[in-house]
This record gives sequence, structure tokens and C-alpha cells, in this order.
Amino acid sequence: MHLHSTCSDGTWQPGWLVGEALRAGLEFLFLTDHDNIEAKEQGWYGWFEPGGIDGTHPIGRRLTRPTEADFPVPRLLMCVGAEVTPKNSHYLALGTDELPSPFLPSQGIIDHVRHSGGVGVVAHPDHRGNRRFGIGSYGWRDWSVSGYDLVDLWDLMTDWQDALHGLPSAYFAYRFPAWVLRGPKSATLRRWDEQLRERPAPVIGCCDNHGRLYRLFRDFHLLPYPVAMRILRLHVLCEPLEGLEPAVAEGTLLRAMVAGRSFIANDFWRRAKGFRFSAVGKKRTALMGDTVSPSGGPWRLRITLPTEGRITLLRDGKPWRVVVGRKLEERVDSGIFRVEVEQHLPRLFGRRLSNRYVPWIYSNAIRIVAG
Repeated sequence: MHLHSTCSDGTWQPGWLVGEALRAGLEFLFLTDHDNIEAKEQGWYGWFEPGGIDGTHPIGRRLTRPTEADFPVPRLLMCVGAEVTPKNSHYLALGTDELPSPFLPSQGIIDHVRHSGGVGVVAHPDHRGNRRFGIGSYGWRDWSVSGYDLVDLWDLMTDWQDALHGLPSAYFAYRFPAWVLRGPKSATLRRWDEQLRERPAPVIGCCDNHGRLYRLFRDFHLLPYPVAMRILRLHVLCEPLEGLEPAVAEGTLLRAMVAGRSFIANDFWRRAKGFRFSAVGKKRTALMGDTVSPSGGPWRLRITLPTEGRITLLRDGKPWRVVVGRKLEERVDSGIFRVEVEQHLPRLFGRRLSNRYVPWIYSNAIRIVAG
């Protein structure tokens, strides 16, 4: 989610991104160049399969009429949106070709995307830049606005840039980007918990990756695309996309995101596929993004991991239960619940490199509230 190509300020062509995404095992990719959908106009929208090599880069080949029989081998749904870029308060416009002017106020941009039938995302809301390295601040300024659909909770570029304190730390972050990540910013998490007390507030995670080239005594590709695609991923739980036309498949993904049917994961160390969080009541099962009544309970929260991790179950924004393992179940009556999972760094030659836990999974919330 949220990559840039040579259609704006990225360093790779759209076709190279498609090819690398297929090689990385991704199932969908949202390209969001600044204030344009040129990649879509160039034909980089729809279903793609591996298509050979362009120079040194793998490239995708478009499937014009995908069918269910086409899907035993890798396939990628390439979606093209845009990042609307005023001076600050950037906004992702997804699922629409009618882009607002970046010179509109924030509320005007939000309203334009909504009225055009698109889905809007508040991008990197607490990005503060890095003055030492000449990186400007592009955080969200006006929280009095309304009508946005999603918020970027965990932004890979924001998290990575926060680790740049000087040349030694910058070089370490360049060589080992997954080691320096700390997860969503605390201010973003606090604001989200406050919003959840009032209403459903679905969130996603974004890469905001440009594959930028930095020239010092040699060329450095900062957080290159192949690395970023293997670190922060958005896992969306929805009906199967196989055999659907591109626009229908894209709409299915977006509706699931807006419903909160997704979780964010750092897949670099271990894959998070298989994580589940639900609440089982007397007559129904609530999924991430749902708001249900306490009268439908008692409710039993169920958390399942694909492999062992440190599970933190938060209730009303505060840690409530912490367990190391693969499962957690708790009986509850009411509250707003979400899950954070951490993992140990992997072992090397049978020995643990560090006792430090690193962020792994952030779920959307299940709200069990009256009214």
C-alpha cells in the first residue's frame, strides 16, 4: 500500500514494481503517485502475471481476461490511486480517477474524493521529517475535518526516518532497515484510541516508498523497493478475488479496508498470514472492524497467531492481558479491544541474537459498546 513510481518522484517504473511485487509474493499493490494516475493511463492497472525481465528488473505481463483457472500461479492485482499533496496534510485517493486539486483545503480534498466515489486515507499523520537530513515534515494538521475513510496507522517511511540521528545510525538503518523499526508512533495510537471511543475508526498500514537515491561517496538506494515490499504489509480479509474483473476486485479490497477487515504486519522476520482476532457471542461472531452490543454476549475474544509471539490485548486503549504464545482467549462483557503482537528477533545458529521484542502485528478494533 502506497508506493511511488517514476510517474512522480519514485525511482522505478510501474512495470518494475509489478514484477518485484510478484516476486515478493504480494497479492495486490496500490500505486499512489503524487497528484496523477499516469500509471493507469499507461496500462499498469489490473491483473498481472510474471512477464520476464526488463534490463535487470522483473516485469509484469497483463492478463486481459483473468479467469479462476489462471490463478494457481502468482497473480497480482495492480491498483492505481494517487497521493494528493498540498504543502502538508497529504491524502490518498483510492478507487477514483477524479482527483481533487492539491490547492483545496483539507476538508475540500476529503469531500471531493468521497463525492467521486473514492476511498480516502489520511497519510503519515504524525510524520515530523528529519531536519538533520533535509527531510520536511508532512504530517496531518487539521483534525477538525470529517468524512475521511481510513488513517495510516503504521507508516514505514515515518518509522524508518525516525531512526536517523546521525551518519552512524543512518548507515545502520540503510543496511538493516527492519532492525530499526519501532511500530506506529505513540501519538498516532493515542489519537486512534480516542477516536474509537466515539465511533468505528478503521486503520491501515502504508509503505510510502520511493526507492530514493542518495549520493554521497557512492549511490545509496534508501529503503529500496524490494526491501520495503517484504517488510510492512497490509493483510486484508475479504472474499476471494480470483476471477473478478479488476475494478470489482479493487472495490472488494477497499470495502474490506473501510470495514476494518485488515491488520498490519511487519512480515520481514516472520509472516503474519493466519493471524485472526474475533469475538464470539451468543448468536454471532464479531470480526475486526465490527461494533456489537454487550447484550449479544457474553463475548469470548479469540486471538490466534501463525507462530509464537507476545500478545498484548488492549482494552479501551490500555494493555489488559499479555501472553507469550500462539493463542489467547478471554471472556468479556464490554469494551473496545485491539491487539498488538511482538516477536523476538530470529535465532542465529540456534542462539538468540537479542532479548528485544520487535513490533509484528497491529489489528483493527472490535468495539463491544452500548448504543
